[in-house]
Amino acid sequence: MLKLKDKMRWTYFSDMLEDEYSACRYQGKPVEKFEKKIGEISKIENSKKREEEAGRLLDQMEKEAVKDTGSFQEPSKYEEIQEALPKKKKKQLQIDQSKIKDKLLGAWLGRITGCLLGIPVEGWTKERIRGFLSESGQYPLKTFMTADVKDEVKMKYKVEAADPETPYDRTVIYWKEYIEKYPVDDDMNYPVLALKIAERYGLEFDSQDVAEAWLLGIPGLHACTAERVAYKNLMSGILPPESGKYRNPYREWLGAQIRGDFWGYVFPGSPGEAGIYRCMRFS
Repeated sequence: MLKLKDKMRWTYFSDMLEDEYSACRYQGKPVEKFEKKIGEISKIENSKKREEEAGRLLDQMEKEAVKDTGSFQEPSKYEEIQEALPKKKKKQLQIDQSKIKDKLLGAWLGRITGCLLGIPVEGWTKERIRGFLSESGQYPLKTFMTADVKDEVKMKYKVEAADPETPYDRTVIYWKEYIEKYPVDDDMNYPVLALKIAERYGLEFDSQDVAEAWLLGIPGLHACTAERVAYKNLMSGILPPESGKYRNPYREWLGAQIRGDFWGYVFPGSPGEAGIYRCMRFS
């Protein structure tokens, strides 16, 4: 079993340097000049000094200007987002009111089923998943995946029953034979928390309300990557919108998509409005 320190990924600045370097290069920032410094910091034995220097280097890389913004269009204000939306997103679609309850139930069941189905193979490549399913006789997939397969297939695809490195209060990997109850999972925590936000603050909530709801409703170790860094920033007194960006190499990741589907349930037939809630209210 890993010690607590080993489970606290995405909190140490020195561990974020490679991710920040990759993020900046992806954004088109000229950070190649910092590559040598990253290697030097990783070799510093004194942990306090290493973290201090790593933090400063994160700041330096983040402040680098993008070489060419090209056709990037990333507005933040409501009016600007509305203007940037494709015409089809601005339309109010006609919804059969008699079918909304059934559609919402289907969306919710699809969400929880998909999350549970994906837990055993999270992080796997498409090729690895396809190979495992094919060689274990489970392709095409018709039910939840099982780990009850031949030993040579288990070894080839590194199929395990438990993950001691998981940040959650569980170590079981939820293959079909291990499902007893729905597990703790961040992909489901956020839409449930979105419901609590709507109930507690109403639909005029802002990012400060979301931050408060996170701190009240999400244990620190249940947040991952971008969200864990933001959580750490909040606990250090850094409030939105800086909490999501400050020393956060994962700021461009897909967390908002994970958190966003609930607003589609709230605004059926209005994809533009649902998208704006995802973009603005959680910034």
